[in-house]
Amino acid sequence: DRQESEQAAALIAEELQVLGINTNFAPVTDVNVNPANPVIGVRSFSDDPDVVSEFAKAYIKGMHDKNIVTALKHFPGHGDTDVDSHTGLPQVNLSYEELKETHLKPYFDLHKDADIIMSAHIEFPQIDDTVYTDADGNEICLPATMSKKILTGILREEIGYEGVICTDAMTMDAIRAYWPQEDAAVNAINAGADLILIPVYEEQPVAEYIGSLDSLVQRIVSGAESGEISIDRINESVLRILSLKEKRGILDTVPWESAEEQAALAKETVGSKDHHDREFAVSEKAVTLLKNENNVLPLGRDTDALVLVPFDNRIMSVTFAEEYLRSRELLDQGSLSAISYGSTYIEDIIAVMNEQQPDVLVIVTSVFSSSDMSDHALLLPVMQEAEASGIPIVILSAQLPYDLSLYDNADVHMACYLASGISDMPVYDGRDNPGYGPNLPAALAVMYNDKKPQGRLPVDIPVVSEEDGYLFGDELYYRRGDGIGY
Repeated sequence: DRQESEQAAALIAEELQVLGINTNFAPVTDVNVNPANPVIGVRSFSDDPDVVSEFAKAYIKGMHDKNIVTALKHFPGHGDTDVDSHTGLPQVNLSYEELKETHLKPYFDLHKDADIIMSAHIEFPQIDDTVYTDADGNEICLPATMSKKILTGILREEIGYEGVICTDAMTMDAIRAYWPQEDAAVNAINAGADLILIPVYEEQPVAEYIGSLDSLVQRIVSGAESGEISIDRINESVLRILSLKEKRGILDTVPWESAEEQAALAKETVGSKDHHDREFAVSEKAVTLLKNENNVLPLGRDTDALVLVPFDNRIMSVTFAEEYLRSRELLDQGSLSAISYGSTYIEDIIAVMNEQQPDVLVIVTSVFSSSDMSDHALLLPVMQEAEASGIPIVILSAQLPYDLSLYDNADVHMACYLASGISDMPVYDGRDNPGYGPNLPAALAVMYNDKKPQGRLPVDIPVVSEEDGYLFGDELYYRRGDGIGY
């Protein structure tokens, strides 16, 4: 619920603060109405704009309580795209009234709470049909990042936003593939952007990065001197940025006596056991049970579970879950073992399953986009063998939950919305970074009755058809708000 959103933000803000980081480019306020969206997905709070506004407002409060700058993104909305703007230029062909009904609503609701609003590298041809022809002859509409009609006309004048506007990363292919970086930055400033976001990448030599920034700055300076960019436009941005820095205390003296003091506090705070425990508790509350035929769940203390995970680095999460459950005396003679189906032949997995004869088979799915749905076909032989052996099947959706309708024959459907892990981290010792994201072990803990399932679906789940190439239909399999308990 909203309280968990605020609490999670407060944990992140506390760690950012002690590290001396004053800005978090979050929360995502996109309304994920398109199940085929390849880039937003679980970064969005919901496909309901009211839910997005409610949870984003709570997240902002958690950040602002620690004076961390927040940024709503990606204006005017990335939730109805089927192209990733990191690798291409998406288009959303909606009218202003259609956008206002859904995608713009969080910005109307939250613009007075926002420190920064980040633009989207997306074409909105019904809003701005200005055509640009690039060096290769490609004709495209100006994306929101470079559209004065969108950044100034809608965000400033229609919505009444007075804070800082920041671009999304100008190194993304949606921009880089069509514009020289210097031209793109000038266009964005003239459209109304106050900050130009240029990330540095680990593989990029520092000297090369600084050199590219210097070239960009000089281009903006020369643009201001020649009148290509008005000096008033520059002054507006400077005033907004300085006002924000003053509001969030960034212009004040650093509150630590010394670098040593700050380092000690950071070491004590970041990744602390208290933070991990609180993070784990929030994750458990999010676990959503949607189907529990034959009362397969909760699992007993003597249950042997074989867990199939999509990647090797998820195995650590299962190892941690087993240790956690034993420490809570929720697992006694039973066991949790894991195999990665992303790196193990299906025939070998079937052989292990037949040898172990587990009491339950847990299949963790990790769908980032509709293209990942084909994992379903890969797993079918394992599921068929389990059914033939009378082994109950639990499907645990650990990323986008849109794949659940593909597993209609499974006994249990559960969602935990994320499953990250790092394979080379040490086993959790109660203090150091355990090398796992909390969602997957939290879901396994809920299965063993550490907590009752409390989560509710944040989005509608349409039926997806394997025969049609994993396309989503109009019929709903589960509805937003669905969720059951034990």
